Amino acid sequence: AGMVGFYTIVDDVIRSTTTPGPNTTFIPGVTIASVGQAKNLGSLRTRGVELTLDRTWKGDLTRVDVWSSLTFINGKLKSPTSRLRYDPPHTSTEMLKLGATANYNDRFIFSPSVNFNGPQSSFIAGTATLGYDQRVPAFYVVNLYAELRSRNQHLSAFARADNLLDARYYNAGFSGVNFFRTPQDSRLVVLGLRVKY
Repeated sequence: AGMVGFYTIVDDVIRSTTTPGPNTTFIPGVTIASVGQAKNLGSLRTRGVELTLDRTWKGDLTRVDVWSSLTFINGKLKSPTSRLRYDPPHTSTEMLKLGATANYNDRFIFSPSVNFNGPQSSFIAGTATLGYDQRVPAFYVVNLYAELRSRNQHLSAFARADNLLDARYYNAGFSGVNFFRTPQDSRLVVLGLRVKY
């Protein structure tokens, strides 16, 4: 078991933004499709704590490792213009990771895991207004790994499934001018053979 605390200070949070075109006034006779610029979102103060707990069970032919971590984050981003305070952008206030790995006779391995991310704060990255306090919903993702090895350990077959339940979820992030969240990968299944020689 363990616990780690942290406190972060960022005086100027800089974010690239884009203003959609066309713009015909900046350079006479030339049409500019879009204009990018860096914008100061404000000063950021965050504090948090991460708790971890690991456990191992051993038998004659088996070993089971269980791990977990729980993170809480609290903080505020202060706008340099309005002086209003907002939740930290692109940050979950709570995150949970759980997983286990079972190993039988060093031949069969089975390892499920789940990751939970709480709601995230984001914003619309226009230059006229940053659209503070956009919200990205919480999500959880289940992953799975399994492997079967030969007796001499030279050959193994494995399967890996990322996002096993095919959850439709988003992360806070920039995706065009008016989008404050980006879609994440759907289910990915990988099957393979591993040869040692």
